[in-house]
Amino acid sequence: MRALQLTAPGVLEVRDVPVPEIGHDEVLVKVAGAGLCHSDVRVRYRESPAFSFPLTLGHETAGFVAARGKSVVGFAEGDLSLAPSAGH
Repeated sequence: MRALQLTAPGVLEVRDVPVPEIGHDEVLVKVAGAGLCHSDVRVRYRESPAFSFPLTLGHETAGFVAARGKSVVGFAEGDLSLAPSAGH
């Protein structure tokens, strides 16, 4: 899959990354659209980051459930999924 990643301070790249493996209580969302917000911009230009590289940006997403863990209820493959934005 492709991801927009911050690979060094101020450096963005579209990169191929592995599809994440999910746990028994998680869902995998195939992202149909993602937005960058002010927090992503701040992270991009931060001179001394508090994280390691590469870092995937774009936490405001919408897509479809691609897979679900065996303990997940209330979601089925193909369901629309709007990921909650982190505190926005």
